[in-house]
Amino acid sequence: MTIAQYFLIAAALLAAGAVYLSRPRGYRLTELVFPVGFVLALGAWPMISGFIVAPLIWDSPSASGGLFATMQVLPTAAFAGWAFVRALVNGKLTLNLTALILATLLPVVGVFVATGDASIFYFAAATVVLLGVVLHGEPKITLDQVALGCRLSIATMLVCFAVLATFWPSSVLLPCPTFKCSILNQVLTVQFTSGNYGGIGNLVGIFLVLLLPFALARIDVKCILLLASSVLLAGVVAGSRTALIAFVIAAVVPLAARLRPSIHVVVAWCAFAGALIFSMLPLYYPYRGTSFTLRGYLWDRAKQLITENPIVGHGPGFWRSQGDSAVFQANYSAHNIWLDVAVSVGLLGIAVIVIAVGYHIAHASQAMKPYLVGYYATVLALCAFESVYVPYYLGIAPIAALLPLLADYRDSTTASPEEVTLTEFQPAPDMRPSV
Repeated sequence: MTIAQYFLIAAALLAAGAVYLSRPRGYRLTELVFPVGFVLALGAWPMISGFIVAPLIWDSPSASGGLFATMQVLPTAAFAGWAFVRALVNGKLTLNLTALILATLLPVVGVFVATGDASIFYFAAATVVLLGVVLHGEPKITLDQVALGCRLSIATMLVCFAVLATFWPSSVLLPCPTFKCSILNQVLTVQFTSGNYGGIGNLVGIFLVLLLPFALARIDVKCILLLASSVLLAGVVAGSRTALIAFVIAAVVPLAARLRPSIHVVVAWCAFAGALIFSMLPLYYPYRGTSFTLRGYLWDRAKQLITENPIVGHGPGFWRSQGDSAVFQANYSAHNIWLDVAVSVGLLGIAVIVIAVGYHIAHASQAMKPYLVGYYATVLALCAFESVYVPYYLGIAPIAALLPLLADYRDSTTASPEEVTLTEFQPAPDMRPSV
């Protein structure tokens, strides 16, 4: 057994323990099927399909002819469709205005699809999923339900990786390249991804950190420490240094809420401000081309492309289709969210996204606001060196844009942390008439 294997096993045990100890109260099991299933489809399935299901069917993503990407996003699209149909049947269709603002980018992206500059699949998937979230109905998805789904997603992924690492270690653990080695000599990956060391392992770290801010919401300190420790251990094995940076924000903000509820909002906004400045690193830091694992070359190229078409950009698929990713293997974008969005949909796209996120936070209830601010702070920290928040295209991590849209942001009934008690699921009451 290697240290990496022990790390994954320990991470799985810690996550499972946190899920058990933080099991919620007051919900019938039937009330959890849709919201928790939606989060699992969004947060756990893409990684599980990449590590377990897809390698059993195809030799590589290219061999699937696009079916692998379809398989990853199909469950999420199905739940989004379910949300729409359920609302339509109940006659309670309502608009999620944040998602609607983001959806205004879809016609712009559609123009590029029509001219062959972007992948029609990703555009179609973004359209289906976003519109499924825009139009929704009753019952609303609560913060507690999203949090439970996030905790189960983390535990499900880590248990799967621990089992694979224990019985089939060569399928998920490979020697790490020099630039990814930390205290371990192995990295979490899968040969299915065309042999790109850490390619999908990086995504595992990103997915885990994106799930963490909501997963830690309104649970006690012991559960926070257990779950955060599990993500930290798995993140080290995943080899994503960007995810480890964002992990600090993802863990500290919910912990502050539990230790000192009165400073939750202040800590969340401080984290947001710091992450915002950090995410703009290419705009003020005197980097070289070789800086940050060759990201400097990508940032220089992105800035050049932005000056060529600053208003509406070049389209979401331009970077890949023009071969700019050939600077080195496994590069899919500018590796910075501001540069990537500006290249794809221009300054117009940046304005739309800023307005949408600003509206989302401004109109959230006082109970929800610090959790949303903490989540977006985590996203910004990730986006300094990655491009994960691309709602018009879904990109490598659809969860980044969609997860904060699931919970009812106007929910004012959310209890404060000290009001939460942990109990078993409550059975449905017996509604049969007495004889």
